[in-house]
Amino acid sequence: MGIEQFEVGMRIEATSDFEVEEMLAAPTGGGAYEVKTGDTGEVINKQVVGRSAWLRVRWDRLKRELNVDRNALPHVRPLS
Repeated sequence: MGIEQFEVGMRIEATSDFEVEEMLAAPTGGGAYEVKTGDTGEVINKQVVGRSAWLRVRWDRLKRELNVDRNALPHVRPLS
């Protein structure tokens, strides 16, 4: 599924486990978080810049906003 299938405000669900790194503007970087199958969240931002594309998702269980890039898109689907 491509990024064009997702819109801001859309609810999504993880279809398999995957890891997301929190990107911080610090020399040490951020932590890594495990998104688990069945986790849900809301798309709060969608960015496409050249070949790069990502979703900013507020995950309910993690209580964090994390980026989901093109490589992780196969692990999420829109909730109906």
